[in-house]
Amino acid sequence: METELRGIVEKHLDLFLKEENLSLRAENYRKFQELGLVKSLDDALFGALFECLALIIASIKVPMGLTMTDVEIEELYNIIKNRSLEINSKISQTTNL
Repeated sequence: METELRGIVEKHLDLFLKEENLSLRAENYRKFQELGLVKSLDDALFGALFECLALIIASIKVPMGLTMTDVEIEELYNIIKNRSLEINSKISQTTNL
């Protein structure tokens, strides 16, 4: 993954994890949980995070006629893995409010 693209992914990860953004998403997913469509808010928020980051990469690459490579997908997994304690902590703090 190019340095610039990695920086963009990291920045969007930071934005996603901001308390006000995460709280708003959690509030929306709670409505789905009440309908029985979502069992775990933590899992739903993590899924939304992964989708958000993958879409950021795709929105940059697709207009150039490119797709995500296996190496880029692996790097995305590694970014998330390296920040997993922070991600889990912030999601848990938000869903336990």
